[in-house]
Amino acid sequence: MTDNHMNQQISRPCPVCMGEDYKILFLNEFKGPKAPIAERLMDYEVVACNCCGHIRARTGQPDDFIPTLYSQALEKEQWSVDGGAPYSEMIEFFESSTKNFDKKPRKVVDVGCGRGDLLKMVWDKWSSNECEVFGVDFRANSDAKILVEEFDLSVIDQMKLSSPMDGYDIAFCSHVLEHMIDPRATLRGLRQRAADEGLLYIEVPDHSFLSKDIVLNSNLWSAQHLQYFSLHSLTNLAVSCGWKIVSAEGSDFGFVPRARLVLQAVSERDAIEASILSRQKMAGFWAFTGNLIKEYAKKGPVAVWGVGTDFVKIHQAVDISNIEDLAVFDRDAAGHKVLSYTVKNSLELRNTVCPIIVLPRPSNTRKSMHKVAKSWGVTDRVIDPVQLIENDTYDEW
Repeated sequence: MTDNHMNQQISRPCPVCMGEDYKILFLNEFKGPKAPIAERLMDYEVVACNCCGHIRARTGQPDDFIPTLYSQALEKEQWSVDGGAPYSEMIEFFESSTKNFDKKPRKVVDVGCGRGDLLKMVWDKWSSNECEVFGVDFRANSDAKILVEEFDLSVIDQMKLSSPMDGYDIAFCSHVLEHMIDPRATLRGLRQRAADEGLLYIEVPDHSFLSKDIVLNSNLWSAQHLQYFSLHSLTNLAVSCGWKIVSAEGSDFGFVPRARLVLQAVSERDAIEASILSRQKMAGFWAFTGNLIKEYAKKGPVAVWGVGTDFVKIHQAVDISNIEDLAVFDRDAAGHKVLSYTVKNSLELRNTVCPIIVLPRPSNTRKSMHKVAKSWGVTDRVIDPVQLIENDTYDEW
C-alpha cells in the first residue's frame, strides 16, 4: 500500500477520540446478509486511529445495513470449547461491583439480548411485581419466552425517538458494542436514557489480550465485528460519553478475552453548579461595585480606573452613565468615549485628589495598579472592590 493509502482520511471519526486520521492495517472478510455464503463474503478494511490507536472496520456499506444484518436469525453462541457461557458470572461481577448500591430497580433491560441467554438469568434475578424486566434488540430473536422489544439500536442516541429503555435503572449490554457502526452513539444514547444514577454493565472482546491460542481457537476476528476494543479504549469511550466508572476489569473466559465495565449515570455536577454560582457571584460583584461608585459620587468627585469588560458589566447591573462627578481613566482607552464619558489617560490620576476605584478583577492587573498607585503617592485614596469583598464586607458573596 502507498503512504497516501495508509494515511487516508475516512469519513467517520474514531468513536473513542473523534480523530479522523487512520491507517489501514489489513483486509478482512465481511459476511453480508441475505445471500448465499459464496456470494456474501466481501473484503473490508481494518483501520487504526493514528491518534488513540482504536481499531475498527471500514466496511464500505451504508449505515442502514446494520439493522438489516441483525434482523436475521441468530446462530447458537459458542463461548468456549465445552460450549459454556459466562452469563451467571456476568451478573455476579455486576452484583459484586454494586453491592454498596441499595436502590431497588424498577426497570431492568438486556440491550442487544440476542437469543436471550443472558436475558433469562436477568429475568430470574430481577423479575417481580415491582420490577419490569425485558430485552431489546433489532429483532425479537429470543426463544426465552420473555418480552423482547424491537428497537433500532443504531439510532439509540436520537432522543426525539422514544424507546422501551427510557428510564431504565439497570441495563446489560454484553457483546453488542463491537457490532455497532457508532459505539459512541450507543453509549451516549444509553447514558441519556438511563434513570438518575442508573447502572450499566458493558462487555466486549478485549483485543489487547490476543494470543496465539486465542486467535486460533476463537472467532474474535469475526466478520461481523466492526470495533476492536481494549479495556483502555472502552474505559475512555465510556467516560467521554458521560459515564462514571464503578468497576473495570480485563479477564478471559475460555478463548474469549473480555473487557468489562460497570458504569453509573452520575453527572459531574460540581463544575456546572460552581460555574453557575460563580457567575451569579460575579453579577453580585458588578452590582456591588456599581452601587459603590454611585455612593462615592454622592459625596463628591470620584474616579474609576480601568475600562474593560468589568466596566461594561457594572453598567449593565447598575446604571452608572451620566454621573456628574464621575471621571474615567484608562491607559489604553484614553481619548475614547465610553458610555457618556471621555476616557482620560491614567497618568492624570497623579494630579487628582478624589477617591480612585480600581475596576479590574484579575489579581495580577490589580497588583500592578496598586504598585503604580504607590509610586504616584495616591495609595491612600485607592479603593479596591475586590479587597472589600475579600474582607467579608459584602455578605451576598
